[in-house]
Amino acid sequence: AFTASLLVVKPGFTPDLGPAIIQFFGALAAGFAYTYVRKLTQNGVSKPKIIFFFSAFSCIAVIPLIALDFVMPTWQQLAMLLCTGLAASGGQFAITYAYGFAPASQISIYDYSQILFSALFGLVFFGQLPDWLSWIGYGLLIACALANLILSSRPGKPAAPASPASKEASA
Repeated sequence: AFTASLLVVKPGFTPDLGPAIIQFFGALAAGFAYTYVRKLTQNGVSKPKIIFFFSAFSCIAVIPLIALDFVMPTWQQLAMLLCTGLAASGGQFAITYAYGFAPASQISIYDYSQILFSALFGLVFFGQLPDWLSWIGYGLLIACALANLILSSRPGKPAAPASPASKEASA
């Protein structure tokens, strides 16, 4: 899936590698974060508590960046920011609950679907047509997701260990 995303993004080695490096470390941090989300849910930490602290940390971490170049948003921009926050909150709840019910190896592949949605939005809203390497990358992403789904649901595969909270609920 990572290789497929490289076919879509096609990063280049330019003198300004800053954005690519920031994106790489952001993806690395997200991988660690969701691994620990899974671990915390298995150890019985409530999902709403995880979501609260995850979101609070994100809000606090960006305060210095906002303070460096603060611009008061217009009412329309503020409304769009609030809608974005609501959508992000919904996504955070969904992904936290997903990682609580299945191992990261079974869920993480679907995070790459954001590349497919970005391509679809780019086509619909901006008329951006993908090149042939991007189409190969999209196909590989879909193939990886399907392979993951098939391999993780095959008979005889041991079930993921239940979290302490689900053990208590079944008792």
